[in-house]
Amino acid sequence: ELPDATIEIIEPLAELECGERSFNLAYTVFNNNSTDVLPANTPIAFYINQTLIGQTSTLNEIEINGSEDGNTNLSIPPNIPQDFILKAVVDDTGNGQGIVNESDEENNEDELPIHLKIFPTIGPLQNLEICDAVGIETFNFLNALTTFDIEDFITFHLTEDDAQNGENEIENTEEFENTENPQTIFIRVANEDCFIVNSFTVEVVECPLPDATIAITNNLNACRQRDLIIDYIVLNTNGTLPLPAQTPIAIYIQDNLIAQSQTQNSIPIGGNENGIITITLNENIPDNFDLKLVVDDIGNSTGIVEELDESNNNFNIQIIFGSTAPITDLEDLVKCDVGFDTARFDLTAQSSTILSANSGVVSYFTSIDEAIENINPIADAEQYQNTSDPQTIYVRLENEICFATASFLISTENCAPFIPQGFSPNADNINDEFEISNLLNIYESFSLKLFTRNGNLIFEGKNEDGFWKGMPNTGLLLNGSIVPVGTYYYVLNLNDQQFPEPFIGFVYVNY
Repeated sequence: ELPDATIEIIEPLAELECGERSFNLAYTVFNNNSTDVLPANTPIAFYINQTLIGQTSTLNEIEINGSEDGNTNLSIPPNIPQDFILKAVVDDTGNGQGIVNESDEENNEDELPIHLKIFPTIGPLQNLEICDAVGIETFNFLNALTTFDIEDFITFHLTEDDAQNGENEIENTEEFENTENPQTIFIRVANEDCFIVNSFTVEVVECPLPDATIAITNNLNACRQRDLIIDYIVLNTNGTLPLPAQTPIAIYIQDNLIAQSQTQNSIPIGGNENGIITITLNENIPDNFDLKLVVDDIGNSTGIVEELDESNNNFNIQIIFGSTAPITDLEDLVKCDVGFDTARFDLTAQSSTILSANSGVVSYFTSIDEAIENINPIADAEQYQNTSDPQTIYVRLENEICFATASFLISTENCAPFIPQGFSPNADNINDEFEISNLLNIYESFSLKLFTRNGNLIFEGKNEDGFWKGMPNTGLLLNGSIVPVGTYYYVLNLNDQQFPEPFIGFVYVNY
């Protein structure tokens, strides 16, 4: 003869309130299908997720097929979630062990799902302050929130009663204009069961702040293949605090970032700072384009300086590419060869032609790339010695609008020799040699012969011998001394098709 204890959880005796984690639970213990009474003080244990949270016991013996109602107060530990399964076990001393020998040891449990009503939580609220700047000050209530559950429903209200009742919700929560200063804003945070009300303040305060503006100070002349030079000024005219050094500056063309700069020094209240930046213009930029300078912009329309007025940081200007009239065709320059196909050229002889229809600065270059980039101009254009024959010289005409380039050839020609009629080999470094112009290293196959009045050959010379210094190198006068004062006769054969006939004449030697 054995009892058979079972248990049925009824429900909490009262509806759970928000935040309540203790409640009085009703239950009934049965002794059905038994052949003996169930002893008084039969233990009852209550579990959540295998964790014992409460114990009680029957008060009286329970007759065969009888029952006993009971209730017990349970406290839910803080680590238990909002929704859980409560399990009641009759004949359990709290460790899964019974003390009553029963006819059925497998039917001692019952379970009931429990839902706790939990207040929503929200992190500490931050009071919002905005400096009294230019324009209308608006507040974004989201900036007052530190942490919150995105599943909660959050509303903002002007009065605490409205927040408690969930009425008259503020709609423009991201651009709220305060009507009092300071003004208290009430926040209602609600979940499916409960809500809480809290508050923060919004206030417009007097703040010392800079106010950066920027402007271009020079005439901008955009020119293809030439850098654009921008002179600008950054001002802190209306500021109430100095503008920090290293305030960023961004330069945009057609809204595309092309260059960046920054202020160098702290700009005092009412002060300014000048700067300059050089921009290489992309060849794909249209003939007519928009240029924008923005102070306090790190290059993505984001600033790093809090200002009185955030709306006046831009300077916009529309620019049209300019051009300079082309340079008139230039004549080639030809000079007599002074040796090895070289000569000295006065390149500036072209300047008057170039400037006849244009104004500006003329420079000369040895390559078209250097002329376009305006680098490495010829330093002494009035005494330029060619490096090849012929050689192309490039000219650049630069004015404030743009530049133009052109080219011309310089070349040498073999001119007729100029033969002097006398020289004085007296070692005074003045006219010491029989110096024939346009000869050496020009007609490299020439031959020169000198004769006495009697027709005696006294000198034979070639290109490698240089000019005659008055010393015989053959014939009757060969004695290592300078020839006597007198008249001597020469025969100069250039051995060149341009001058097939020899040059014949006399030269007077005197000391």
